[in-house]
Amino acid sequence: MNDKSSTLIGQAYDKIAGLYVAEAYVEDPSQESRNRFISLLPEHGRVLDIGCGGGQDSAGFEIAQLVVYGVDPSERMIELATTLVPSGHFQVAGFLTAELEAESFDGVWCSRVFHHVPMAEQNEFVQRMNLMLKPGGWLYLSVQLNEDETDEETWDVESGGTKSLIKTLGHRSWPAILKDNGFEVTDIRKYSTDGWVEAYAIKR
Repeated sequence: MNDKSSTLIGQAYDKIAGLYVAEAYVEDPSQESRNRFISLLPEHGRVLDIGCGGGQDSAGFEIAQLVVYGVDPSERMIELATTLVPSGHFQVAGFLTAELEAESFDGVWCSRVFHHVPMAEQNEFVQRMNLMLKPGGWLYLSVQLNEDETDEETWDVESGGTKSLIKTLGHRSWPAILKDNGFEVTDIRKYSTDGWVEAYAIKR
């Protein structure tokens, strides 16, 4: 995301960080998906958690004895993540501007983040995820879909009163974003009743 988008999204999540993290800990909607993703990675592998928030998924990776790196534009979220996952390596940054080593990760985890990425930047975003992975590395990506085939984005008001970009994609067109940027999609699953799907993809 560009600096403006990242800053605004970071500000939005700064305001709701405590509540957001508390709800995530109670519900842990990603647990099943996270465990499946972990099973694809080598023992003690390196994983990058994009939009890591307060560290709820990073904590699961730490328990699995993976080496955890995380980026998030919210300073407050990174404070929470650092407390929860003391072994983690965290940065306050948008993914496109974060200081990361290319081809150094066995897995990239991008859960409920891609809907904040502007359409004009989504190819660059996916290309950089591919760049971060070692050959044969795995990507987990969740996407929010429309009921029809349209792609839409709008600036919406999040909890806390700060605007944040929200994007939804068409059902059939979105897998091409991965395929056109160096990934082979191995599985796509619906995992909620509100339009969310998840993809597991390997770097070609």
